Amino acid sequence: MKKLLLIPTALLSQTYNELMSIDSLDDLMSKKKITAYIGFDITSDSLHIGSLVQLMLLNWLDEFGHNTIALVGGGTTLVGDPSGKDSTRKIITLNQITENINKIKKLLVILIG
Repeated sequence: MKKLLLIPTALLSQTYNELMSIDSLDDLMSKKKITAYIGFDITSDSLHIGSLVQLMLLNWLDEFGHNTIALVGGGTTLVGDPSGKDSTRKIITLNQITENINKIKKLLVILIG
């Protein structure tokens, strides 16, 4: 298996366990496949430029044979964001959620296959 060079550390700054160094993550990923997932906000019917970095990371991991999951769901959109932020995500109808998921899925197929 190719040794992964984790040069794009900015992509990983918030994606790995803070107790694990980049070197130990590199070592782990060179020895076994990992699974990574990224969830996308579907309060809109399209992705924003910030999603590009996440998609690049998924694509990069996929290129090296790791398992990647692009999660597009509607649970949080139905109930609001439970993370304690000052403002919650806009709550939309189930019909709007379904429409947004379908449009975002089309984009994801184009961008990451």
